[in-house]
Amino acid sequence: MSASGDYLLGTQDPELERLRIQHEIWRAPMLELLDAAGFRAGQRLLDLGCGPGWSSLELARRAGPGGSVLARDSSPRMIAAAAARAQAEGAGWIQTECADAAAPLPPASLDGAYARWIFCWLPDPLPALRAVARGLRPGGRLAVADYLRYAPDIALRPSGRAFQRGIEAVEASWRAAGGDPRIGERLPRLLESAGFRVVHRRELCRSGGPRDALWGWPTSFFPLFMPRLVADGWLAAKEAEEFLEEWRQALQHQDCAFHAPPMLDLVAEAAGVS
Repeated sequence: MSASGDYLLGTQDPELERLRIQHEIWRAPMLELLDAAGFRAGQRLLDLGCGPGWSSLELARRAGPGGSVLARDSSPRMIAAAAARAQAEGAGWIQTECADAAAPLPPASLDGAYARWIFCWLPDPLPALRAVARGLRPGGRLAVADYLRYAPDIALRPSGRAFQRGIEAVEASWRAAGGDPRIGERLPRLLESAGFRVVHRRELCRSGGPRDALWGWPTSFFPLFMPRLVADGWLAAKEAEEFLEEWRQALQHQDCAFHAPPMLDLVAEAAGVS
């Protein structure tokens, strides 16, 4: 994601709905990560790359009206959605800001920060990590949830060549846009370079069948993104249709399993303003 708000998956209504579904499916692990970070009532928290604001509301519930949440995103459309959501929920202690992830923060102004699926989109995450480190008070904590790896760990069992080819195209388009679908492999070292000390690490490997809630996550993504891959030349139209047909057929077989890409949860502590 860039300062101009460009986002590979777009910011139109179908993507906003997909992000709602995604949040619901990954809400429980988020709350566990907030527990691990020690986020609590009265704190000043940052939601970096807040999107349409679902995670901002969770942080606001944690901080309470005696605390505050700064919801920051580089997309004006995402910020508008987050502001509307905060208003609808009566969470007046959420402040929204349209800004790049690496934009400066007032030094030592935050007790904690949360970042979910943002560093995997940044061509260079280090400036954003350093900005957060400077914005945290000494001992303040950054909670990160991001991909450990995408391909080849994402899988459909059983599957054919069409599914594998589609996943390869997703990752190729992601890298061409400047992102890193295996950012989790580099994040601990990046955090150390930015002045953090990692104090908590957890890898999450989830899988489920067609009747499990997890199945709704790829189901909300694949039909939305396959046409984009065709339009951008990463897949032929026939390849995309074969991929989607393979996914539709999997829904009919209860012995099928979707293995989500493994995620990485990290909590890192800031040494102080540098």
